[in-house]
Amino acid sequence: MVIFFKQLEVDYVLFNPPIIEEVKDFATVLKVSDVDATTEAKYDKENKMVRGHMLSHMPNNLFDPFVKDKSAKSIWGTLEKKYGVDDVGIKTYDIGEWLKFQMTDDEPMMEQVHTYHKLVFDILAEGIKMCEILQANVLIEKLQKS
Repeated sequence: MVIFFKQLEVDYVLFNPPIIEEVKDFATVLKVSDVDATTEAKYDKENKMVRGHMLSHMPNNLFDPFVKDKSAKSIWGTLEKKYGVDDVGIKTYDIGEWLKFQMTDDEPMMEQVHTYHKLVFDILAEGIKMCEILQANVLIEKLQKS
């Protein structure tokens, strides 16, 4: 969804909206803003569009709690907190797959070596450092006795 909003150039609604705040003091309402009326109207229109797209792609059990929320950023933030990707989980999964990997006689050895290198690449892509000596020694241990 973020890619879609970036293509439409409305992703700022989720990540960097303009500051528009109403300050109520007894009978007077003042607007404290860093934007002009045109920018505020543009933001309001694009916030409604982003919010509408988000709500239209939600299952019913998520739609009901968020339908009353008027801010797309607020909805996005809540969803990120609850369902956001946990980096620790991804890292644990990648390392687990690397540790479970075992070569067999059923497949060609070079295909298995490529699979092993892909697993190592996934771990390195997560920012986990691993020296080449360790990678080579583990690969040797994964070889079949034959």
